[in-house]
Amino acid sequence: MEIRQANSSDLPRIMEIYEIARNYQKEHGNPTQWGDSYPQEELIRTDLAQGFSYVLEESGRIVGTFALIEGEEPTYQNIEGGSWISDGPYAAVHRVAGDGTVKGLGSAVLDWAFCKYGHIRIDTHKDNLIMQHVIEKNGFTYCGTIYVEDGSPRLAYERIAVRKAILIGNRERFEKFYPNTEFADSVEKIYLTMEEVGQALSGLHGQEPSMNAAQQRLMEARDAQFLAADAIAKVPESLLALLPDLKIIHSEGVGYNGIDCAAAAKRGIYVCNNRGVNADAVAEQTILLMLGLLRSVTAGDQAVRAGEQIRRKELMMVNGITELGECRVGLIGFGDIAKAVAKRLEPFGCEVFYNAAHRKSAEEEQKYHVSWMERKEMLSACDIISIHVPVTPDTVGMVDETFLRAMRPNALLINTARGEMVDNEALGRALNEGWIAGAGLDTVAPEPVAADHPLLGLSAEAERRLLFSPHIGGVTTGVFRKGHRSIWLAFEQVSRGERPANIVNGL
Repeated sequence: MEIRQANSSDLPRIMEIYEIARNYQKEHGNPTQWGDSYPQEELIRTDLAQGFSYVLEESGRIVGTFALIEGEEPTYQNIEGGSWISDGPYAAVHRVAGDGTVKGLGSAVLDWAFCKYGHIRIDTHKDNLIMQHVIEKNGFTYCGTIYVEDGSPRLAYERIAVRKAILIGNRERFEKFYPNTEFADSVEKIYLTMEEVGQALSGLHGQEPSMNAAQQRLMEARDAQFLAADAIAKVPESLLALLPDLKIIHSEGVGYNGIDCAAAAKRGIYVCNNRGVNADAVAEQTILLMLGLLRSVTAGDQAVRAGEQIRRKELMMVNGITELGECRVGLIGFGDIAKAVAKRLEPFGCEVFYNAAHRKSAEEEQKYHVSWMERKEMLSACDIISIHVPVTPDTVGMVDETFLRAMRPNALLINTARGEMVDNEALGRALNEGWIAGAGLDTVAPEPVAADHPLLGLSAEAERRLLFSPHIGGVTTGVFRKGHRSIWLAFEQVSRGERPANIVNGL
């Protein structure tokens, strides 16, 4: 059977089905629930006009009908002899009827409604034993007695999904930026660190002699529908295989290269990210690294602490201090972050160029005060090269020896995108041998940076021209607050059968 929203042309058939249902009820010991005329045509017309009416079709023929109403049902506000399971948002199923030609119609309606909303209420007459059986068979709990508009009693039932979310990353951060919505409060949360996920998977695949604690916790979450993960967390196919009910994976940030998007797509699982949520914050970090290198912030700080302020100042005046506004800046990639960088560079008076897979319209170039430039020309012409492309097979290792040798000797490299874009050995040589003037990196691969990393063993002079920040460009309080709101909104949308925003795996 297929279920669809009814339209006005279905009205005659809907009324015919209700006539059949009333006669059936009378013949089976329930003559008073719908009497001789309920539901009236005027009520069904109202259902149709408000989008509440649905029909079930078998081989193109309407065989059943019902109403599904989202929101507070006035007659459910007072309940006697019990209580509702939850006061959270729900949808109510009313006026279920069939023409008697197909079996399982009532179950089909309740299952469809539950899958769509996850929280359903329904009522029926005490003499409608058949409907009571259908309701209870489909997992509904009897909650008490309500009274309909004419004052007659009805048995009230409710079913609410046990919603679970696996949250991979820092628990304190997930709790700090928790949005406190009604939906989020209704979800059971299972917290796992990235290390615990690895431990759980090794235990599950026989690499540990016995079940470990992380594996036990993951087993408790096997029926989870939602998963949120730190932007650098690994969510492999082996983890997805353990979660048969999973509907959505959401990156806590913009990055999602640790998630097996292809495996998720095969299962129909959405993979989403917080695209653009960190654009302003990362743009600020990009400007900070540019200014930090131009003003030799690290070396200056060290000189003051060592009592060599005057010597350092004299040296910098002789060598020259370049203002940001004097620089030609080249942006490789022109997504949300690059646009935010261009917006912030404009007041400095920089001449800004960009290179991307596709050139933007003249209107957009004018909006951001940027000009298109071929990459080869950009590397040789610009004083600052700033990387703003995602991790793809084409971009991994793009900043290699050829790239760096093409830059000007007085140029600066800025990377606030992903460390995987940079060939670390090549960049180390470029700084040691003076191919470029300096580099500012908010992202370095792999993370965390080990003590033997190629960029940590440079000459003293090269070290002064290398400025690190600990991948904090996109982790401001504002970013997390907006990002976590988006995560829980996406979970709620999926629970209602809706498409979430920012899907990245092609579904």
